[in-house]
Amino acid sequence: MSEVFSPLRVAVLTSHGAPGLEQVIAHSNRGALFELVAVISSETALVGSQSIEAAGVPLILRPLKHYHTDRGLPLRNLRARQEYDQETADLLHHFRADYVFLIGYNYIVSEPVVESFQQRLLALHDGDLMLRDENGRRRYAGLHAVREAIFAGETETRSSAYFVTQEVGAGPLFLLSRSFRVAPLARDAREWGAADLLSSYAELHRRWMLRGCWGEMIIRALEFLAAGSVSVVRDMAWIDGVPGPCRLGEAPALCRECEQTIDSRVPASCPLIRD
Repeated sequence: MSEVFSPLRVAVLTSHGAPGLEQVIAHSNRGALFELVAVISSETALVGSQSIEAAGVPLILRPLKHYHTDRGLPLRNLRARQEYDQETADLLHHFRADYVFLIGYNYIVSEPVVESFQQRLLALHDGDLMLRDENGRRRYAGLHAVREAIFAGETETRSSAYFVTQEVGAGPLFLLSRSFRVAPLARDAREWGAADLLSSYAELHRRWMLRGCWGEMIIRALEFLAAGSVSVVRDMAWIDGVPGPCRLGEAPALCRECEQTIDSRVPASCPLIRD
């Protein structure tokens, strides 16, 4: 007898808002492929809370900035921070979460959460984590990745999804979003030295990206995880037996040119297969 499939139990950690979550809540496979078992916010209020509660998803507000231990230690104290994250991990276990997604979460999670959900803790990031600097470090791994990329003169941007590990900003890369082309306005603003205009454009571009791709990325990640086609080996995520990340969007032109001449391992997740 074949085993009965149980939907993935997914929890979300967020701060002020979780871009893409409304698309996940409204998705036709919610309840069949996955269940959203809890949304936990580190703030006193959350954008989109009404739609979360209307969908019957438990919403828990745990304002991290106001958190103190029973000994009165401020949150910046490492022990207090770990106690906060231990309580978070306990909550996640209470909801029997299989996977936890960090979506718009403004803090670095500490050991209690990371250790409790090894290879089951994923984060969405604004920037393209494939890009490296001359020292081999991820070029746009900071909190202002889109702004930094646009100020640096990048002509397109992507968001990333990765598995969270204890090493900050260095987890195995899982997905890259489709590309978002930077408008000529940004080039002109750089030439004019108009930093204020460039900053305003960068914020608008970032909002466009998050609204345009984060819902798709979360859903695609859930499809991969539910299918059992993802594994993490050391510092590499593998999808359909091929090293990640999986790039969403159109397949590169080179793939189409070489399709008939090169016998290569292409994951079933590759957009080329669907063309």
